[in-house]
Amino acid sequence: MEVEGAVSRTAYIYVPKNKISVRNLGIGLARRVWGWENDALSKADGLGMARSLEPGDSVVFGHLGPSSRVQPEGWKDARLGKVVFAKVTRSLYQSGEWVWPDKPYPWRIDLEYVGEEEQVHGLALGATGMEALRLSANKQGQPVVRDVADAFEKVVGPAAAVPDEEDESRFDGPVDGKRLMAYRREQRWLKKLKFGDAEEVTCDLCGRELPRRFVRAAHIKRRADCEYPEQLKPENIMAACALGCDEVFEHGYIYVDDDGKIQPGPRCDVFPAVREFVKFAFTDRECGAYGVKSKPFFEYHRGQALRD
Repeated sequence: MEVEGAVSRTAYIYVPKNKISVRNLGIGLARRVWGWENDALSKADGLGMARSLEPGDSVVFGHLGPSSRVQPEGWKDARLGKVVFAKVTRSLYQSGEWVWPDKPYPWRIDLEYVGEEEQVHGLALGATGMEALRLSANKQGQPVVRDVADAFEKVVGPAAAVPDEEDESRFDGPVDGKRLMAYRREQRWLKKLKFGDAEEVTCDLCGRELPRRFVRAAHIKRRADCEYPEQLKPENIMAACALGCDEVFEHGYIYVDDDGKIQPGPRCDVFPAVREFVKFAFTDRECGAYGVKSKPFFEYHRGQALRD
């Protein structure tokens, strides 16, 4: 499923199936860094490819693929058991800090985790991406860099985005399209952890008891700002309803003070209608999720809301 779009530089990196490599991938994602040994970058201009990466470039980690000992483009119609998507936040550098337990991997790039998918067919990544991953698998996980259209936007891209080439002043063609996109894989687990089997859930912000489908397991400290372990901590999760509470908290229109009370954020002064909603819904309310363990996450959110 090739999709036209903006061309960007993407590093394709294959991670072998062995336990050490799987462990190292988890450590790298948690620490937001990836590294290579000298010999992994010594072939076919691997060092040059790694050096070409700049902040904002894409990284696609492929894992659990078929044998790489096939003819070129032999992975075109293959399936990968797992694909992880990231963005480069720091260009190639050398470090002696010991991150992984087996080897130092001194050549490194820093990363921002974007998302992951399981059982990804080659059609989703495209022939160019799958061939790059096959080459990486044959070169000790060397980064294979390609300039491609929408390297993983077609897999993790925003569902509501309008392609640049579309003219929004007119519309023709079918009304339905298809897009593979990332989702928060932990959401179902977190909902089960926080809400159990309850069919009705009380929102921790407005206090309304609502059908389960209207209540989200929302991160207190914004998920994008969390280190990997923080994303799964129960104390960083609260029940926030989809009837307005999740949005106004997420975007800093309200925050929770040091006494656990909900307060209007500075952004409310810009939008009178939001200010009225906040005054109506949250005046003199205490947050049901506030406590000793959740306090640091609310403090972080409060700092962001007041700073903005």
